Amino acid sequence: MGLLDSLDALSIPVHRLSPEPMEALGQSLGLIHYRTRLGGPFPDATLRVHGLADRAQVFLDGEPLGLLERDSPLDGLPIDLPEAGARIDLLVENMGRINYGPSLFFGGNPRLRAGRS
Repeated sequence: MGLLDSLDALSIPVHRLSPEPMEALGQSLGLIHYRTRLGGPFPDATLRVHGLADRAQVFLDGEPLGLLERDSPLDGLPIDLPEAGARIDLLVENMGRINYGPSLFFGGNPRLRAGRS
């Protein structure tokens, strides 16, 4: 049994219309799992996660798609969604909440603080 198959057994799923930061769900460290289903078809598309302030492992229908990181906010992952659509999973790793250096705020914007998922 793989990690993605085990996540629901390791925690209690919370259903929301849109993603929320870890802290809003009572979690301040570790990993948080986001899952949704995307409709298709979208051939030769690019997946970007706006506002990602940590590191996310991305899976498409349970298969590793790639890694997105806060240090490369414009980077995306190539994605090819079939007509039937696909399940997308983001396993986001908390990159820390204590940071008194220049990366505390991205571009001087406190809404883009380090660690905000």
